[in-house]
Amino acid sequence: MAIELGIDGRQFRNEFSGRKPLLARGAVTGREFLLEDLEQILYCTEPRTPDFSIHDGQGFVAEKEYTEPFVEMGVARNRLAKIRFYELLRRGATLILNRVEARSTVIKQICCDIGRYASQPVLANGYLCRRDLPSFGLHWDTHDVFAVQLLGRKRWQLYPPTFELPVAGQASRHSSSEALRECEPFLDVTLEERDVLYVPRGWWHCVTGVGTTTFHLSIGVHSPHVRDYIAWLCANVLPARIEFRRTLPMHRSEGEPDADAAFDLIRQAAVALGDVMSSREYFEQYCQRVLDSERLHLPLGLAEEFLESADIGTGATITLSSIYLRDLSKFTHLNGERLPVAGLDADALRALSERGDLSISQLARELNVSIESVNAIVKDLAARGLVFLRS
Repeated sequence: MAIELGIDGRQFRNEFSGRKPLLARGAVTGREFLLEDLEQILYCTEPRTPDFSIHDGQGFVAEKEYTEPFVEMGVARNRLAKIRFYELLRRGATLILNRVEARSTVIKQICCDIGRYASQPVLANGYLCRRDLPSFGLHWDTHDVFAVQLLGRKRWQLYPPTFELPVAGQASRHSSSEALRECEPFLDVTLEERDVLYVPRGWWHCVTGVGTTTFHLSIGVHSPHVRDYIAWLCANVLPARIEFRRTLPMHRSEGEPDADAAFDLIRQAAVALGDVMSSREYFEQYCQRVLDSERLHLPLGLAEEFLESADIGTGATITLSSIYLRDLSKFTHLNGERLPVAGLDADALRALSERGDLSISQLARELNVSIESVNAIVKDLAARGLVFLRS
């Protein structure tokens, strides 16, 4: 499965990211997502927080209401009490699967595609319900969200922000949505299977299941903010400057520095902070740190490793192991691995960086070598975690 929004990543980031919603009909391509896929995810998920929870529209349901303890080979575990679990869903509760991409290679591939559109890290939560009831009422999220409809249908009603660009800790439950209830939604749409809806952070939305069983992914974009850069400066740059190491006097007794003298130190620090904040060098160091710290948890690719005689299909897609757009000539590592500096391996990575995803046959033409040679190059790069393959 793959994501095709109908626009490229540059257009998405320039016109939609953080600005306005985007509806992409039929954006999930490839094979169908089946109930069997969801069954496999549930089998691999222990029914306990934080991976597994149930919300009944009023709050989270206590685990004891839908699980029962048991001992398996001497290890205490929980399992679903099926009758109680299904009854909660029949009454309109929603099952929430957090970090579901960690338990499904199919969903991980979808996340990789979304991450490359946003050029930011993403995580996925799954939401399963069976009734035509709003799951969480009218609310906003503190990060951008891509809703990916995989089973059934869901209605989304979107309203413009009343508080722009909220961050963690600035939840919508602290704000009133009453005024919005008498307004027409900015967007009122029912997502069908394979549809994708982008919702910027701060946009109010109400989500309601339509018909019977419905399952969608909420893929959250976890971007660094300006305050994260300032926090990095505080931890890594400011301690080297004398202006930020001075003692701040808080005494008010006779003969001691007064409040004006103390505030003079703050004014001096503010001037120094302006110098630091306007330094391009420090900003580049921060960006380098973010990029260098990227690590993708990807499928192992057992077939490429164990089936030594097997060729990679000429239609298989080769993807660089990074969600970020980058000029590889400025980096020494990718996904925690050292980059080759010369040879066909380096040429292959450079082609993927400049051209985007390529098939085996396309990469063979780019490098002007045989399919057999490209097979060997790609297998080596995949084993080192520098690329990964998609059928």
